[in-house]
Amino acid sequence: MLQVREIHTGRLLGTIDLTGDGELAASAAELHDMFVQTMASRGLSAAEVFEWYTGWSNGYVEIVPVD
Repeated sequence: MLQVREIHTGRLLGTIDLTGDGELAASAAELHDMFVQTMASRGLSAAEVFEWYTGWSNGYVEIVPVD
């Protein structure tokens, strides 16, 4: 499972995970849409886009694995 957190406050914005059948499960529609858009634009599978965003940050939010 990945957590999306605000960098400056540490506030949890949502989570995203892979289901047992390899589909994306997100706590917010915006997160799901972001991952699906990346899948389509880069030609990645759900597992590949999950890996792509693990550790990703834009300076405002970070996507980190749950320990």
